[in-house]
Amino acid sequence: MAKTYLITGASEGIGLEIARQAATRGRAAQAGTILAESDTALIVEEQDHAQVVYFPPSDLRPGALVAVSVPETFCPYKGMARHWASAAAPGVPIAWSYDTPYAEVAGIASHVAFYPHAVTVVPLGAAGEMIDA
Repeated sequence: MAKTYLITGASEGIGLEIARQAATRGRAAQAGTILAESDTALIVEEQDHAQVVYFPPSDLRPGALVAVSVPETFCPYKGMARHWASAAAPGVPIAWSYDTPYAEVAGIASHVAFYPHAVTVVPLGAAGEMIDA
């Protein structure tokens, strides 16, 4: 069931929806290497942004990601984000996470989302085949 929050920004509110997709699996891959696969990923929909899939840390492939020593970035609606790179290319950020997001979006704590220009994230059917989103 989706939870919808209205988080007030400096000049206007933003709609932020977090939905647990228990029936739909997701997979994140880069150049044929699976980085994450989950049955319990969170789908986050923000006003004026594309849908983002956040993978639980337990569903990341061990050793697939390494922390990137770039400055943290700040989202006024979720908090401070840290960044991750593929172990194969440790200097290039391909993902981010919020260790301690704001209380309104606490469900995404430590979950990892991938940059769409760097990683392919797809919904999967029960047997692991790609489905139309």
